[in-house]
Formats: sequence, C-alpha cells, structure tokens
Amino acid sequence: MNRAFGAWLSVLVVMLLWSTNVLAQADDPPEALAQKAVAALRGGHPAEAIADFESLADRGVVDANMSYDRGLAYAERVRVG
Repeated sequence: MNRAFGAWLSVLVVMLLWSTNVLAQADDPPEALAQKAVAALRGGHPAEAIADFESLADRGVVDANMSYDRGLAYAERVRVG
C-alpha cells in the first residue's frame, strides 16, 4: 500500500466516524446533548464538549450559559494542549 492511498484511506475513515457522530447527535434532544456536553467538560474531555456545544449552536440553540461553557471548553482544550 503506498503512502498516498494510506493517507486517503485515513482521511476517509475519520470523515466517516465524524459523520456517524454528527448523525447520532442529531437524534439527541437538545437538553440531553447539553447535559452530555457539560458532563464531558467536567470530565476533562474538552474536545467532546466542544463538538456537542457546536452541534447545539448548529441547531440554533441560543443560551448564554452554553455559550460560556463552550468558551470554557475551548480554553480548556488550549490549556490541555
């Protein structure tokens, strides 16, 4: 297997996993997704929290607390590295 094909296949797998995650989140009610995002943030998983908060924003959910928590998740991701 050459490197270009391996790289292409890796990108394809990552995109497939990401789209599966997005579709799964689309079925979650906003309240459940918000609780999941907060739990991820408290559990030290800022990348998961960011994905959930962004999904909520994409759905049009506007909430000051969620916006603040999303900012905290971004800051935590930078802090963690």
